[in-house]
Amino acid sequence: MAHRLADARVPAAHGGVESAQSMSAARGGRAVQRVGPEVVVRVEYALYDAEGELVEAPGPDEIIEFIFGAGQAPPAFERATDGLSLGESRRVELRPAEAFGPRDEAAMVVVERGELPPDAALGDELEAESEDGELVFLRVVDLDEEIARLDANHPLAGQSVGLLLKVVALRAATSQELAQAASELEARSDEAPDVLVSSLIRRERSAPPESV
Repeated sequence: MAHRLADARVPAAHGGVESAQSMSAARGGRAVQRVGPEVVVRVEYALYDAEGELVEAPGPDEIIEFIFGAGQAPPAFERATDGLSLGESRRVELRPAEAFGPRDEAAMVVVERGELPPDAALGDELEAESEDGELVFLRVVDLDEEIARLDANHPLAGQSVGLLLKVVALRAATSQELAQAASELEARSDEAPDVLVSSLIRRERSAPPESV
C-alpha cells in the first residue's frame, strides 16, 4: 500500500501561516534556516498536469508538515525542498511512478445505469467505498440507457506532473518527534517502498503559491 501523507496535512494558524519563530515557540523546537535532516518542514504546494495546467494548490489553508529525512514525506517532496531556506520555492517534475502511478485498465468498472444517480452525466465524478472501506472516486466515461462505464483511475494516472513547493516554516524536530517518526517508519517497513504524492491531491482548482 502506498504511504499516505493525508495525516501530515495540518491547518495554518488563524490569520495566516505561522512564522518559523512562532512555530518553534509553540512546538518547542529551535528555529533553523535551511531544510535538512531532522528539520520539521511546512510547505505550500501546487500541482500541474503534463500540459502545465494547475490541478491543485490549497495555499495557506492546508499546509503540509513533515520531518525531513524521517520517511514521512514522498521522495519528491524531499528532493524539492532539500537545502531550501524559509520562503524559497522549487519546482520538480515527477514521473508517473512518483505521482499517481500508471493507468490500470482493471480499474474500469461496468455497472447498470440504474445504480447511478438519475442525473449522472458523462464526466461526473462519483464517490464509492472499496471493500476495505477506503473512499474511491469513479469517473463516468461512458453512459447509455442500460449500462455505465466508470474509471477508478485518478485523472492524472499515467502522466508526468509538475510539483511546486514553497517553504513557509522551519524548525528543529524535538527528540520526541524523531522517536515517534522512527517508530512509525519501522511499523511501515513491510509496506511497498515506492511513495506516491497522490493522497495529497484534491479535485478542486485554486491559485498556486507565489514563486520567490
